[in-house]
Order: sequence, then structure tokens, then C-alpha cells
Amino acid sequence: MFTPEHLHWKYWLPWSDGSGARSFVLTRNGQVVAHAGVLPLATSGALRLLHPFDWASEPSSIGAGAALLKRIAARADGMLIVGGSLSTQRMAKPLGFRSAGEVACYAWRAPPGDVTAPDRGTTENTGLSTRRVFAAENADPDAGFTPPGWLRFRRAADGLGALASCPAVTFETHAVLQDGAALGGFVLAFAPFQARIAAFWCRSDRESDLVALLQVARAEASARDQVDEVVCMANLPAECRALSVAGFRSCPSVPMFVLAPDARLPATTQLAFQMLDGDVAFLHHGARQPWL
Repeated sequence: MFTPEHLHWKYWLPWSDGSGARSFVLTRNGQVVAHAGVLPLATSGALRLLHPFDWASEPSSIGAGAALLKRIAARADGMLIVGGSLSTQRMAKPLGFRSAGEVACYAWRAPPGDVTAPDRGTTENTGLSTRRVFAAENADPDAGFTPPGWLRFRRAADGLGALASCPAVTFETHAVLQDGAALGGFVLAFAPFQARIAAFWCRSDRESDLVALLQVARAEASARDQVDEVVCMANLPAECRALSVAGFRSCPSVPMFVLAPDARLPATTQLAFQMLDGDVAFLHHGARQPWL
């Protein structure tokens, strides 16, 4: 995760969304005392948020990390923290972040033995088909159903396109068709021994359609060599229910914090989060790290 190639991709590789710099440092007397990388996010309501990661500070420089984060936050409409270390979670509210609920984590383990067993992830919904798409706009990632009172982060083609060059994991975008018509799609990320449904979207508001889409995504992910676990994250209640119905097991959830003016993001408006909206989609340490 800290090879020169990966650092270049995370921090400095130009992204066509025009987001600019994604790595910031705070210096004192010519020495770096704090650092944070950011993932730029834009919502369907034109809200620009930054998701910090790789946030660290020199222990002897009290307040350096907090000072850096405040300066970075001023570059957008606000910031979003999901999970993070215990120290990060403890610092969130003193820095002005408010709790935005929790993000649920789900996992499915491949059954031992015959990889062709029906419960490996197949679905009996024969009306569904998938095709991998290499131009992300062909999957129409921003067309998913969103319930009232919620905002989604946009899956613009430019943002998905940047994933193709990630040196840490392999990303794939798939479109899902129902009887030949577009139903939705999903993004898979492949880490060591683990596949991640990093994002998924469904045009239909019917639970059965979303369940079938998730089962198709799981089947596609688990069919790959050396994948023995498929994981996913969500906080939208309908998506959480669908993941459970689709056969995923619940894992410990993680807290979410938001820093944004009420005028831009009222407390009554909720943010729908999936793995692709943070560094968890591509974060790993080169070894098996099972959720179950």
C-alpha cells in the first residue's frame, strides 16, 4: 500500500474529474509534522466532501493533525470519516464532526469443497445477465434508485475510470441486465483472497430485484480463483436488508462522521455510503484479512 506506484496513484496521478491535489502536509520549521490524503466525493445534490485517509501526525507536535484536517476541510463543503482508528474516532466530535450513524459490513464465505456447488453464489433468476464494461458510463452508475431524504455519491465515469489504473487491487465494472433491459450494475475490487462489492446500484425499488443483483455480483466475484470471501458495506436500510436476504452475514459495523454546515447538509439528510466512497475499497496489506 505504500509502494511508489501506489502512492503516486493515491496522491498525485491526475484524475480527469479535476479534483487536484489529494495529499497534504503540515510543516513546522521545515519538518513535516502531519499528513493526510483525501478522496474527493461529490453527491447527487452537488455537495463536495473530502474523505481523509492516511492521516497521521508527529506525536510531539500536539494539535498538528487537527490543524491540518481543519485546513483541508476548508477546501470543500465538508468532510466525511467512516471507520478509521480508535484515535481518529475519538477526535472526530472534538473537531466538529457530528455522528451520521453507522455503516454495516457484510461478508459471505465460499463453502468448502466443490466450487460448483449451488450455494457458492449462483442465483436462479434466469432473467438476469451481466456483462463487463470497460467504459464506465456504459454501466450508468448514477442511475440507481435513491429513496427520499438520502444523497448518494456520484459514480461519474471519470471517477470510475481512475480505478482502472489502481496498482493495489483490480477493479471491474459490470452492467446487469434484466430480460435484456438495464437493471443496474456493480463494481468489484479484488484483494488477496477477498473480493469486494465496492459499489452496486439498481434502477428498481423492488427488494427482490436488488437481492437478485447482489447474488449475481456475488456469483461473479466468487467464481474467481483464490477468492474465498466476498464482502460489502452499506448503510441504506433497503440495501442492508437486501444483503441479508441475499445470504451475506453481518459483521461489526463502523461509525460515520460528517463535518458540514447545516445549510449545506441538514441533519435530516442522510448520506448513502458504500465501499467505493472510501479507501476501504482498495486498502489491504498484501495478506489474507478475513471478515468472517
